[in-house]
Amino acid sequence: MNTAWNLSATLLAGALLASALGPVGARVPRNPATVEMIIEMITTDHAAKQQDPRPRDNTATQVDVSGEWTVTGTKREDPDPHELTMVLKQDRDTFSGSLTTNKGRFDIKDGKVKATEIAFSISMPQASMTAACSGTVDGDSFKASCQMPDSTIDLAGHRKKKAEK
Repeated sequence: MNTAWNLSATLLAGALLASALGPVGARVPRNPATVEMIIEMITTDHAAKQQDPRPRDNTATQVDVSGEWTVTGTKREDPDPHELTMVLKQDRDTFSGSLTTNKGRFDIKDGKVKATEIAFSISMPQASMTAACSGTVDGDSFKASCQMPDSTIDLAGHRKKKAEK
């Protein structure tokens, strides 16, 4: 274990003992075995957490990107916006789909979702290129930037509401 962690554990153990044993200035017999026991409990717990690969923060809710999205795409070099449609299907923390533009339909691949962050690629075989995209989703809206070899495209979109029956 590193020295900083051992020092932190020792200080924490001392603080725990002091608060458990009584007021400051009270004469308390020191028991090295108790101090060692508390340090061992703290460092064992820390080591167990270090070895456990499961995520600790389960409070972040993962968004669902499934559905049809109306998207505006704007090239940074050419601020004339283009209307696009994305259709996405999510399976746990991955997604795929399609992007339809006035130039045709393109595949959305390698989609990943982590909490409210998304990353995906748009395959454009006609131009022999792929755009790497990343962004965030907030409810029924999202923003992303797509890096292409010669430009950057900003996407902003809203999920279309499902028709009620």
